[in-house]
Order: sequence, then structure tokens, then C-alpha cells
Amino acid sequence: LMNYQACFWLSSAEFQQPVSTKTLKIELLQVILKKANFSSAKTTERYFFILSILFFRLTLDLCYYLHVSPEFEHHFITPLPINYSSLQHLESFFWTLLPAFFIPHEKKNISGIFFMSVMLFLYIPMTSIYGMDMERGRETILLSNLGVLTAKIVSQSNLFSIKALVIKNGEKLSIIFCLSMIFLFIIWTFISGATNNINLDLSKIYMLREDTSKILDVKLMAYINLWVQKCFNPLLLAVGFYRRSYILIIFTILVQIYFFAITQHRAHLFAPILIYMAYRLYSGNTKISHLYCYSGLAICILLTLLQFLELGELTSIVFRRALFVAASATTDWILFFMENPKVYFADNILSGFIDNQYTNTSLPKYLGDWVGNGRPFSFNVGLIGTGYAHMGILGVLFYSVIIGLVVQFLNTLIRQGLPVFLVAALLFNPFRTAWADSDLFTALLTHGILISIFILWLFGREKNPCNPLIK
Repeated sequence: LMNYQACFWLSSAEFQQPVSTKTLKIELLQVILKKANFSSAKTTERYFFILSILFFRLTLDLCYYLHVSPEFEHHFITPLPINYSSLQHLESFFWTLLPAFFIPHEKKNISGIFFMSVMLFLYIPMTSIYGMDMERGRETILLSNLGVLTAKIVSQSNLFSIKALVIKNGEKLSIIFCLSMIFLFIIWTFISGATNNINLDLSKIYMLREDTSKILDVKLMAYINLWVQKCFNPLLLAVGFYRRSYILIIFTILVQIYFFAITQHRAHLFAPILIYMAYRLYSGNTKISHLYCYSGLAICILLTLLQFLELGELTSIVFRRALFVAASATTDWILFFMENPKVYFADNILSGFIDNQYTNTSLPKYLGDWVGNGRPFSFNVGLIGTGYAHMGILGVLFYSVIIGLVVQFLNTLIRQGLPVFLVAALLFNPFRTAWADSDLFTALLTHGILISIFILWLFGREKNPCNPLIK
């Protein structure tokens, strides 16, 4: 209709004026039409994004109803029963879709992947549990919305609008540094004697994991070992895909297998798959909203296949641990600290200044003792639960501001030319850990967010518009 109106206006008598004026008005009209089309496309993308989140939520409900709840309805740590209320189930969809109206979903920076990590692995499963169990309150959902919204506002602020320093030959320096740390780790595995426990048999990993950790993770090497496994080698693998260097890809995949053989952690075998998926996302036409759909389809396919193979219990364990435990545990933490005194960081950072019942205590073990009635285990949650444990609502805001500043700084590096694919490949899993499985300060230091930021800043370079992985 707007194009028709433009043709009508241009043919009217009032446009029988000098060419310069006519040209100016044509250009102005083109700008208006371009903006209108752009706005329409953005609206369509937002609607599709909302529908993709709705689809993923429906698959979670199906998974919960068919497999997870029947197997873990009375689990002693994270019971997941069905106490159905149609009204609360309908309300839960409102909470599911609420963040979909305001969180970013583009690939131009790291924000889309960052918020996807909390939506997939914490928030949407949380609303699914709420919809299936009428005995659950909405306090955790409200706090999670507060955290997500705060992180979104801070991440889009201009606190890091000043251009970050670009290191000359930073890419070479970062690769050399990562290689040096990898070889240091390999040498240490021989010196420490960890190679005596080398194993590729999946059935023996739990028997060897703890003993190997005691040998390998000693003092400063405990941090270096984690950083090598979570940051340095994954970055080199991402650079291998980015530069299409088959030698670097093969080398880093072999190192990942060596990590598994030494540490007995299966996550090392899946890391190359996640990095390759990030590479395909940012080098092709796939959108982040598509990933929600693909995740839902993957759940449906796995449910169908494992049902025919009669592996229902295994299916329930996998889906429960990956998708529902973090959401359920976060609710338990918040309920506990709603009724008990807050920590105020007396467990670690301020243990020398604040004396209370949590001083020099491991909070995950403290809560594990409470949930498990004396059974020793660590009951870990992410920044929503731990933030509330420390300072209540202010703690959630505090942690959300910090993680939002991290995202804002990374987006500043991306605007200066750091390939967004490298940031996504390296930090998606640490972001997931921060939201779902660990205190924020632990995620920043131990799980490698800070060291990843350093190595990405070192890698950063001026923008090369011809590179398809910079968007």
C-alpha cells in the first residue's frame, strides 16, 4: 500500500517542481519505506521468537509428564511430582512468555546466546515445574524475572562505551599463551602421576575421578587445570573452526579426549560438539530462535527413540539432570533463605568480618545437609539462588548487575572486531553454569569467565567486514 501511495504522490501535480526538490522527497520517502519494512521484519522475528519459546516449553511439559515425574516424583533431593491445577498451568505460560517480549534474540552480539543460556537451562524449566505442581509458589519465577530484566538493562547500558585497548598481534599472543598452558597441563599430568589412572572406559569413571582429582588439582594447578580444560583448549578449537585450520581442529579434539581420559569428566567429549554448533550458528543463516525449536525437536526425538528402546529410566535421569534439577534446586534455596537468616558473604569473602552460622561454611554442602537430612552432598544452584541467599532481593540485583556488566564489556569487544562466534563458543557453557549451577564469583574465577574474557580481549582485533562470522 505504501509503495502504491508513493507512486501516486510522485505522479501528482504538486511534484512538478525542480528536480533537486523532487529527488530529495523521493529519497526521504525511500528512507521512510525502508524503516517501515525493517520495523515489520523485526516484529515478525519477535513473534517467531515467542512461538519458538512456547514450542520448547510444550516439549518440556511433555517430557516432565511422561518420564521425569513418574521416575522422580518422590526423589529425596529434588522431588518432581504432578499436582495439577489447570488455572496455574495456564498462568505458567504467561510467565514463560513474559521475558520473550524483551530479551535480545539477535546474533549481532553475545546477548542472544547469553539470555538463551538462562532461558533453556533455568527459567523455562522453572515455569514448567510451576505449571505441573500447584504447591510451588511463584517467588522464584518473580526473582528470576527480576534478574533477567536487570541483566538485560545493564548489558545494554553505555558504561563501557570507551573503546577498549587493542593489543598488537593479539591473536598470535593468545594462541601462543593457550598452547603454553595446554602443554603445561600435559606435563603436569605426568609429573603428578595422574597418567597412572588414565582411562577411557565409561563404566569406571566414577571409581577413578575423585582419586585423580586429589593427585591433579594441587594448589595453583587446581585453577590452571580448570582454565586449560574450560578456556584455553576450547578457544583454540574455536579458532581452528574460525580459521578453517584442520591441524588445529584435530589437535584440540585429541586434547579434549586426553582431558576425558585423565579427569574422567564426560563433558570434555561434548565440548567440541557445542563449539561446532556455535560455528554453524554464526557462519550460516540459522537464527537463535531456531535453536529453541531445534532443542524442542531434539527432546521429542529422544523421547520417542528411547521409549522404543525401553530406556525410560535413563531418559528421565538425563532430562532431569540437564533441565529440571537447577530450577527445582533454585526454588529450594529461595524457600530456605526466606525463612532463615541471610549469609551476607560470611561463607567466604567476608568470613573474616562477619560471624554467623554460615561463617567459613560451604553453602552447597550446608543446603545439601538440610535437603538430604544429613546425607553429605553439594546442593549447587546459580546466581539467582545464591544471590538471594546472600542479600535477598538486593543480592539478586547485585549479581545480575555484575553479569550484565560482563556481557556489556564483551559486546564492546565485539563491536571493535572480536568475532562474536569465538565469544559464544567459549562462554556459552560458563554462562549456563553461572545461571544454573554455581555461585557467580565461583563461576567468574573457577569456571573461567574472567580468564576467558582476558584471553578474548587479548585476541581482539579491528573489524574485518568481509568475515562472515562477524555480525
